[in-house]
Amino acid sequence: MRLLAVAGIVTIAGMLQPMASAADMSATGQAPARDWSGFYLSAGGGFGWWSADQYTDFGGFPAPGPSERTSGSGAFGTIGAGYDWQFAPSWVAGAFADVQFGDIRGTIRAPFEQYSGTTSDRLNIAAGLRLGVLATPDVLI
Repeated sequence: MRLLAVAGIVTIAGMLQPMASAADMSATGQAPARDWSGFYLSAGGGFGWWSADQYTDFGGFPAPGPSERTSGSGAFGTIGAGYDWQFAPSWVAGAFADVQFGDIRGTIRAPFEQYSGTTSDRLNIAAGLRLGVLATPDVLI
């Protein structure tokens, strides 16, 4: 819970920064160039759903359509952290990791069988690298 509170404070502080930097404008009215380098925290939440079609084949010949459809839904939250490094005027590289937690539940069934069950997705962990180019000082692609 403390980690979520810290992530919320950092997010709010990040939203307030553009207002504070307006005082840094030069006499020409242009803001100084932004540096994208640094650490960051992120937090969020939402609602997720999934569905999957199962197909059966008969001796190498597929059935004309799905033989069973399974699905599920539920709420989730996410927290993350990362580091970005602006290594040229328009290029940014970074690394990130995040954890998604929640309770997305669903049902599964075996085609043409009487077997069924439930499934749930409670935890997902992701990590990756990013490379982007600045289209404008405030827009990273």
